[in-house]
Amino acid sequence: MTRSSLRFFGGVVTGLGVGIVMRTGGCFDGTEIVAIIMDARTQFSVGEVAHVHQPLYPFLGRTALWMGQGDVPRSLPTLSSQR
Repeated sequence: MTRSSLRFFGGVVTGLGVGIVMRTGGCFDGTEIVAIIMDARTQFSVGEVAHVHQPLYPFLGRTALWMGQGDVPRSLPTLSSQR
């Protein structure tokens, strides 16, 4: 098997697994928990809620950094910059 066929097979298996988990009401991380709660309380589906609020998280994280430190850093610290 070539690398491209292995990648394709991996994508198919991952997609099937994600589909099964979502169809049975499961979730993968905390953002989907918010979407499931919103789905129960509004007329929007889990997918609609997730697509709206997930892009907000990087903005909210940067805002929290700005409020806590007084200035927004140009880049977030990495493990290599902690030395």
